[in-house]
Amino acid sequence: MASLFHRFVTLGQVHDDPNEEKLRKSSLLVVSGPFAFAGIVWGLLYYSRGLLFPGSIPFIYGLLSVGTIVHFSITKKYQFFRNIQLLLILLLPFSLQISLGGFVPSSAVIYWAIVAPAGAMFFDSIRRSLYWFGAYLILVVIAYLVNDKLPEYVNWDLPDNFVNALFLMNIIGVSGIVFSILYYFVSKITSLNGALEEQSEKLKEMDKVKSRFFANISHEFRTPLTLILGLLSKQKADPATTEDNRQKSIKMIRNAQRLMQLIN
Repeated sequence: MASLFHRFVTLGQVHDDPNEEKLRKSSLLVVSGPFAFAGIVWGLLYYSRGLLFPGSIPFIYGLLSVGTIVHFSITKKYQFFRNIQLLLILLLPFSLQISLGGFVPSSAVIYWAIVAPAGAMFFDSIRRSLYWFGAYLILVVIAYLVNDKLPEYVNWDLPDNFVNALFLMNIIGVSGIVFSILYYFVSKITSLNGALEEQSEKLKEMDKVKSRFFANISHEFRTPLTLILGLLSKQKADPATTEDNRQKSIKMIRNAQRLMQLIN
């Protein structure tokens, strides 16, 4: 099961993708996969009661979502996949208002759509997520305004127990999907933070090793150089030293002192 999940979340990745890009692609698949599955299951539930038209709304969404996932796994076109998935997630809940027959019965479903602007903030950009959120609010207002008109055109004669069961399923489904998404994000972020901390510890240890190395190597240079400077100073101060040798000693002392400055 774990290997299948790993293969699924890496469908759209390219070998040279940076880690941030891989995380975005995997996360979007984690979001879109449960939504596609939920749409197909919902449609099948409607079909089981002979409700072909309302069932086709979530069922077609599920098929379209699966189709975009397959297309993404083949073409690796992330931007196209992202925009289509966010659009489908935004529009589906408001389309389901028709299948449920009103604003109140579909309120739990309409809440699904908040995933689109929230997802755009992560998958696209902060600025464009504001447009997605604006579209979400407009659709909520439209859903409220057309609520009184729906009974004139839509009457699926759904039993109360069936509507209540769907409402319960919506709440459980939405909660499960949101929790799964958050769990995946948090686990990934925790894993990345752990890797960064481990890398930071390795860098600190490498820095200590380098510091010890330079301390040791500078000590190895400083000790013989100190002895050389001492001997040259004695030679320079010795009265028996000729003037030519004294001048040579002065030059050697000057160069040795430069080396000592570099070491220090």
